[in-house]
Amino acid sequence: MAENQKLDPEAFASAAWTTLVEPGDELGGLLRLTLGAAHSLDTLIKREPAKRLADRVLATKYRDLAIARFPRLGQTIDEAFERWLPRLSKQAVESALKVAGAVGANFVHPESEQWPAGLSDLGLGMPAGLWVRGSLARLTPAVSIVGSRSASPYGSWVCAEFVGQLADRGFGTVSGGAFGIDAAVHSAAVNLEAANFAVMAGGVDQFYPSSNSELLHRVAEVGAVLSELPPGARPTRWRFLQRNRLIAALGRATVVVEAGYRSGAINTANHALGIGRPLGAVPGLINRSTSDGCHRLIRDGLAQLVGGQNDLFDLVGIDSKLAQEEDSMGALELRALDALTLRYVSSESLMHKAGLTSLELAIALGALELVGRAERNDHGLWRKRLNL
Repeated sequence: MAENQKLDPEAFASAAWTTLVEPGDELGGLLRLTLGAAHSLDTLIKREPAKRLADRVLATKYRDLAIARFPRLGQTIDEAFERWLPRLSKQAVESALKVAGAVGANFVHPESEQWPAGLSDLGLGMPAGLWVRGSLARLTPAVSIVGSRSASPYGSWVCAEFVGQLADRGFGTVSGGAFGIDAAVHSAAVNLEAANFAVMAGGVDQFYPSSNSELLHRVAEVGAVLSELPPGARPTRWRFLQRNRLIAALGRATVVVEAGYRSGAINTANHALGIGRPLGAVPGLINRSTSDGCHRLIRDGLAQLVGGQNDLFDLVGIDSKLAQEEDSMGALELRALDALTLRYVSSESLMHKAGLTSLELAIALGALELVGRAERNDHGLWRKRLNL
């Protein structure tokens, strides 16, 4: 981002709203929905009486929604003013934009082309905007993978397997940047240079936890580190819980790899269920507490058991026939397929990566091209072909 990012009035107002409200504030969402970000912000600046503002909201086509969610709308707005007005500061917004520019972050709002469509499923709880370090261009499609902060070697292995299998099908992954399963997801993705996204519970100017800072910088290189909170905001327990709804909404499905009974990953699972996202859980050892949450989700019929690649693909909606085709491939085809990525590369590069001779590679690529698993451009470069 240019250090002096220029925002139009609506975008600037959206950025201002991220400094005013706590994540998930549905009343703020209602005002932005009915009056627009800039107009609703103007009512705060002018200190418009709560009753008059309520009457204006009720005069819109969202009257029934407003009454159903906030039966005492005027009083609720009046109480919200007590929370919001002390934070109302143009300088705070300008400072957030300046810090964002200093760390190479960008502000994305709901009218932006880069805005993730899945966030609209959060309804009134949709964030006013996102502060992004990196790019959201490869976000769709993606799968959210979450779990315990005390990951076992088994859990980390599952993450690496799933991230690789999804990357082979053109899917990115979303997680929360924390220790344990989150870090395993991010590490696997950056090692593969696969699209990956980390959602923060604080500002993107200082990565949290700080010991994952190097990893998160690498995530921003292959995808993005993002937050609905402005630069300078500190993570709190409430913000972590609300952050989880974004993780759930950004993925086509959510998979819980390891989770205790009261794990934050269960909170993410509940958010996924609340917005109708497919939910999967990986079974684990019955003597490990980090499997208790996954087993409960499966037992209660809330999550689909994900015991391997085919289960994962079924959950996400990927044609599992492709995986079955790979089982019947010869050694040369499999080695060439493993060497291919979504980027076009030369035959020489593939020979080195797959450990094949030029003749072996030519035979393997020809076979993969015939079955629609590889494609070549006009310059003779090859890449993996997706069949989603």
